Amino acid sequence: MIKQEIKKMLKIHEYKNYKKKAKANHQKEIILFATPLHGNLGDHAIAIAEYEMLQNNQLIPFEIATGEKENCYEYVLQHIEKDAIICITGGGFIGSQWLNEENFVRQIIHDYSNHTIIVFPQTLYYKEDENGRKEYETSKNIYEKAKKLNVFVREEKSYKIAKQMLPETNIQLVPDIVLYLKQQEYQTKQDKVLLCIRHDVESKLKEEERKMIEKVAQEQGTIEYTDTVINRGVKAKVRQEEVNKKLQEFAESKLIITDRLHGMIFAMLTRTPCITLGNYNHKVKGVYQWFKDCNYVKYLDNIDNLKETIEEIMKIKPEDYTTINLRNQYTQLEEILKKEGKING
Repeated sequence: MIKQEIKKMLKIHEYKNYKKKAKANHQKEIILFATPLHGNLGDHAIAIAEYEMLQNNQLIPFEIATGEKENCYEYVLQHIEKDAIICITGGGFIGSQWLNEENFVRQIIHDYSNHTIIVFPQTLYYKEDENGRKEYETSKNIYEKAKKLNVFVREEKSYKIAKQMLPETNIQLVPDIVLYLKQQEYQTKQDKVLLCIRHDVESKLKEEERKMIEKVAQEQGTIEYTDTVINRGVKAKVRQEEVNKKLQEFAESKLIITDRLHGMIFAMLTRTPCITLGNYNHKVKGVYQWFKDCNYVKYLDNIDNLKETIEEIMKIKPEDYTTINLRNQYTQLEEILKKEGKING
């Protein structure tokens, strides 16, 4: 109890200092909500990219992670400036699958309905059953009351869901925000194949398919197993370090096989050959469409042609790898940030 009170006091003090600094710099307050403290490094890469975009547009946010909600949410709500911009981190948690995060988003949009709200690139997924339809209606009823809501989605299917749900809201289609980061050159490649396969509710692979993937992978080199989720919490101050370690691990491999969305994106950013398999919803296949011309990353709906596809991409020389730059795809998002971030007068 005492520890929690200390955390609360420190976070409120941090916010008070932020307010003073924003005022001194003639900057509107920008609150970035729902960032991670858990071990999903894909979500942390999202936060890194969001910070880079905000800072590139001369905007400095105050961050409130989902796990920090109890520390300062009510205080910020009571003391925030009326012209403050509310940002909600990107990812794949809007919908009926991850209700803890969805409920936090609902609360934010409800409580800040008079503010400009920017939802960074998201996947929307409501399961096609009675519960999914119920959650869809609950979210719709809350979201549509926010008149200055801007929702950015990262693939076509989410765009259609969002447009149907919120016909009066500004909905825009852009890539996953991690694709805002630039590709990096890594010199080290080892004779290993990295398997980055999910073991949670989002995986659609059967046990026999997992064994087949291992068998095919062994023909290319020594197998190592990894994940873009680590079994410990990650605080904001070590976020960059942890993501860099994972990127280096990917870069050292000769081949990645993954069904993780950010496993695919990390492979693309590190210029590492990659086979990506679909998961239970539309997000991986949908986001892949943004860089489907990347010749060393291939998406497969199933493992039927896995061996042939691996052999195909392994023939490509590193000097012939496709260079991908998607920064010009975020124009609408950056324009809103620039416009809303200005102090009037």
